[in-house]
Amino acid sequence: MVLPYAIPAIFGTVRRSQEPIIPVERYALYPNFYEMPYWRHPRQPDEVPAKLTSRIAGFGLPRQAQDALKAAAESSDAWLAQGSKLNDAVVDLMRKGKSVFGERTVSVSGTSGCGSATGNAAFGASIGRYDLDVATLATAQKNMSYDLTKNAPSVIGAGTYTFTVQTGSETRLLSAVIRQGDTNAAMLGKLRDTVNDARLGVSASVREGLATGLVKLELAADETGLKNAFDIKDQTGSIISATGMNRRTEHASDARYQVNGGSYMDSASNDISLLQGSVTVSIASLKSLGQLSVKVEQNAAAIAEQLDGIIQQVNGLQAIYAEASGYLVPMLRSRIDEAVQGSGAVAVGVVRSEDGVWRLDREKLEAAMQALPDEVKRIFTGRSGLASRLHQTLDRFAGLSINALINPRAAGFHSLTLYGASSKTYLQLPLGGLYVNSFI
Repeated sequence: MVLPYAIPAIFGTVRRSQEPIIPVERYALYPNFYEMPYWRHPRQPDEVPAKLTSRIAGFGLPRQAQDALKAAAESSDAWLAQGSKLNDAVVDLMRKGKSVFGERTVSVSGTSGCGSATGNAAFGASIGRYDLDVATLATAQKNMSYDLTKNAPSVIGAGTYTFTVQTGSETRLLSAVIRQGDTNAAMLGKLRDTVNDARLGVSASVREGLATGLVKLELAADETGLKNAFDIKDQTGSIISATGMNRRTEHASDARYQVNGGSYMDSASNDISLLQGSVTVSIASLKSLGQLSVKVEQNAAAIAEQLDGIIQQVNGLQAIYAEASGYLVPMLRSRIDEAVQGSGAVAVGVVRSEDGVWRLDREKLEAAMQALPDEVKRIFTGRSGLASRLHQTLDRFAGLSINALINPRAAGFHSLTLYGASSKTYLQLPLGGLYVNSFI
């Protein structure tokens, strides 16, 4: 029997104290093994760590061995980089509060002639359908003065006039000074500026008829609803009554509507709130009143866009494996395919073509989302869903050593492979991460 090293008759081993125990066949093949790069030389105390990888890469491997190791190193590095991108994409899909499955679209339809109504929903709002019966729209109060000749002397004499404007629970005393020689246009302009400067939620503007040469002052509440109505009255003098500024041409009103056949409700605005404010329907642009149907759905277009991006990332990862010329272990490809196929995503639109490329069937996905939106979400983001399976698989691969990713049976390594005493093959190249890093 041949021992891997000789045992002297007295005691101890006939070998240098730092020399590793090596099978006899490899020791015989490599008598100068101690000086080759496989042996980890003790680091000199004054050696700079940054020089270590360049020193390793500088060892004199045969050109064929260098090319094979470089190709394997570049393939594994590219695969890990693409895997990191894919992992980031699936984490975004799973992230609570940011997943595209929380986005919503709102569609509003009604009887012919109802005009346009729009809606929006908060992130994660409940999916469903709601029937609205709109009885009245909310309106804002408007007052309009008399038509006055623009350049004629003011209908009110010179002096200081005071009046009050009441909005809600607030009443403000305002004043305007009219001077001798002011025209109707100048007088109305002073009233306009006084009201606007008070910032009471009422806006004043002078309207002019270019063809008639007449001017008038319009007062309008900034917001709709009864609570935003206003009242304007004379206090000193009669500038309000003389100009007709207290004439209401449009009364304030609340919107009145019914949801799913329930009791009628009132709103100061034309934005109807549903689901405790998570869904809002704007009816301000309705041309006529009537029944409206509101649908709150998942944002199918956004979901399809993000899923398609993930599928393309998967294909990019598999393409790197295919271009690696066998230098990567086969399980890198098979485990990724298993993660996609095992999630059940095939049933809702993730299909595989004959050439092994994954793609997203958007029509099939949208049909599944219409029928079973919660199930589609579970398949992609659940604990056993597509995103979770890919994330777990990629995390496991990212934690492996570099030699676990490189396939020692690759065709490029055949000439560097030998048989041992047990008839098992072994590679005459080191696949440790520190050594492989020097080729990346």
